[in-house]
Formats: sequence, C-alpha cells, structure tokens
Amino acid sequence: MSRIFIKIIIFLTSFLTFGQQVDKIEIIPKGVKGFLVRDFDNKSEAEIYKSIKDWTEYNIKNASFATNSNVNNEFITFKVNNVGIIHFKNKPTWSLNLYVEIRIKPYKARIDIEILEIDGIKENQSSLNIVGANVIMGLYKKNGKPVSGYRQTREEINKILNEFAEQIFQSVNGNKDYKKDDW
Repeated sequence: MSRIFIKIIIFLTSFLTFGQQVDKIEIIPKGVKGFLVRDFDNKSEAEIYKSIKDWTEYNIKNASFATNSNVNNEFITFKVNNVGIIHFKNKPTWSLNLYVEIRIKPYKARIDIEILEIDGIKENQSSLNIVGANVIMGLYKKNGKPVSGYRQTREEINKILNEFAEQIFQSVNGNKDYKKDDW
C-alpha cells in the first residue's frame, strides 16, 4: 500500500511541475519541463512583441514560413531547426529542432519550448529520441529513468535550450548582435 502511495506522490509531483514556471528549463522523459517568464519593467506589450518579432526575422531562416501563429502584441509561435550542437564522444553529432511559443503580457514575456526532433548528422541515425522505444538510441529508458551514458548529452541539451531562450529575452532588452553595428 505504501509503495502505491509513494508512486502516486512521485507521479503527481512530476505532473504538476511539467507545466509550471521554472528558473531553468530541462528535459524530462515527457519533453521539456516548465516554461520561462521574464519581467521587462520598462517595456510595453508592443515593444516586447516588436523586439521578439525582429529577433525571429534576423535569426530564423525563412522566418515568415517558420512562424506558425502571430497575434500582434500577444503571441508568436515558430519552428526553428538546427539549434545548438550536441556532442557525443567529443564529436558534434546532433542538433535540435524546436517549436517555440511566446506569450506576451504587459511588462513580461513567457517562453514555452518543445523539442520536435533531435537531428543526427549521420543518415542511419536520423534522430535521437528523448525516450527510447523502437529507435536506435534514447536519452531515457521506457520506464523514465535516464540512460546513464547520456548524462552529458542531457546537460548539453538543457544548456542549449536555456541559452536559446535567453537570447530571445536579451533581444527585448536591446542586447543583440544580429544587426552587426560594428561597421
């Protein structure tokens, strides 16, 4: 009886934290845990929206096709491919394809990130799934436990996701280098 009770508590805890605001997002067997929110005390909804929209135009190839939904001053969603480089055995091996939702409210923005695919460079390893099933490799076993050989890979993915979100947040504050103003 106590084992069932403990399993229920663990399940509920993981379920409740899956869609909550967090300081750092991380991958878990079900995908990406949590979402990020940043406050921008001196920025209106229109300013935040414009900064993020400009960031997408400069940083995403064919941004007009990558953007799935766009509601002025409220909401932007887009897909972006080949984000970051994940190493395996000290060789650049995979990159991330992401789906990003950004919601905007007065003086703040929220970023939700979903991993669509982890692309492989080699043809015979077209993707590295988060949870192993009928695939070549997985970061987590079917029972949800991490595969021990992929600890560094999971850490790299977490770092890439958080740095990607931070780039977008920094663009709202005017910290951007994509305009190449040094000429």
